[in-house]
Amino acid sequence: GTTEMQLGRYREAAEHLSYYVREAPKTKEKERQTAQSLLNEARKHVGALAIKVEPAGAEVFVDGAPMGKAPLVDEVFVDPGTRTIEARLAGYQVASVTVDMAAGFSPEWSRSALAPTMPVCRRPSNSTVGSSSTARRRRVLPVTA
Repeated sequence: GTTEMQLGRYREAAEHLSYYVREAPKTKEKERQTAQSLLNEARKHVGALAIKVEPAGAEVFVDGAPMGKAPLVDEVFVDPGTRTIEARLAGYQVASVTVDMAAGFSPEWSRSALAPTMPVCRRPSNSTVGSSSTARRRRVLPVTA
């Protein structure tokens, strides 16, 4: 993280410093404080996306690059500029949003539903077995960031 900061590679620095601050042993308090200070500085130069996707297992992409499968534990650091966030899961349509990220900006991506590729039929909760009334409901993939 330190070398990346010196080189002006703030996104990479933020990723590595964030990991170190989270994972470093408690016995390395001085190093953790130094890393946290550097992370705070790096965050001034990048955007940080908090992305939450349900159900678990949906793949998350930023600008086409895989970020992992939901649930994502960490923020996703991005360089300033226009960024496209996508969530993909078999059986659902792709959820996508484009955001203009500014340095120091930390938005949450909130997308409450992905439409399935095929609707799912379910009995309404007030119906009884054998009832002729059925309801068509769409499976949804809530996405929040």
